Amino acid sequence: MRKISEVAEAHILRRSGHPKTPKRRKPLIYQESSNHPVFSPISRLFRDVGENWGRTKAWLHLSLARLRGENHMTKKETEYKEIKRKYPKTMSKDQFYQIAHISKATALFLLKNGLVPCVDSGKKTRRYTIQTDDVIEYLKDRDAHPDSYKAIRGWYSGTAGKKEPSIECIAPRLSPDQQKLLVQYLSRLMKSYDDLMTVKQLAGFSGYNTTTIINWCNKNLKHFNIAGRFLIPKISAMEYLASPQLCTLPQKSKKHKELLTDFLSVNGITG
Repeated sequence: MRKISEVAEAHILRRSGHPKTPKRRKPLIYQESSNHPVFSPISRLFRDVGENWGRTKAWLHLSLARLRGENHMTKKETEYKEIKRKYPKTMSKDQFYQIAHISKATALFLLKNGLVPCVDSGKKTRRYTIQTDDVIEYLKDRDAHPDSYKAIRGWYSGTAGKKEPSIECIAPRLSPDQQKLLVQYLSRLMKSYDDLMTVKQLAGFSGYNTTTIINWCNKNLKHFNIAGRFLIPKISAMEYLASPQLCTLPQKSKKHKELLTDFLSVNGITG
């Protein structure tokens, strides 16, 4: 209870028109123990940040980097879903180059060289039919390995009006018996390899990069997927290299062309 003198003093001040001056409060002091007084929680936060600024700065950078990465992935996933919604199953070459933000010449290079799987009807209009899932896989892999999808030197020479000739490529059409001979020829060259080849081994033998080999596996090259690692039977690799799909490929690797050239000259076959 308030003392009588305090009540009387307040009454007199109120009657005289002078408001009572409030008492000044002492600043709050938080104590972890009786011997160690500290500041308020907010002051304590700034003190801790100052003392551990190195770790705090690193944590902030890491958090921002993760946030940017999540936003980037969310944006990409949204784009892929929109592509899937607009083109549920397939698309044409014109739709493909617009979605991928590439030129018509680059799109033609990707399709003719099997970097993006497609069905070639041979028609003058709407010649190529591309699966939407293959386009999305291409966009994802291009972000991770952009150099794997660059056109070879001289590819744009025809469209740019330059006189530099494009790279010649061998495209023989082998009969079934000639394909068997090619498999036998490759088996002699691949004798030192194990029955199951890794992606890196097949890439080294054929001259194609590992991304192209993985695309072959995802398409129709027989393989085993063991814990995310592709193992390719040697016989499957030989049959695939001797298949019409690869023998008639417009742009082959240098090593693949050398193998075919040697095989054709040894067996007296003309393309």
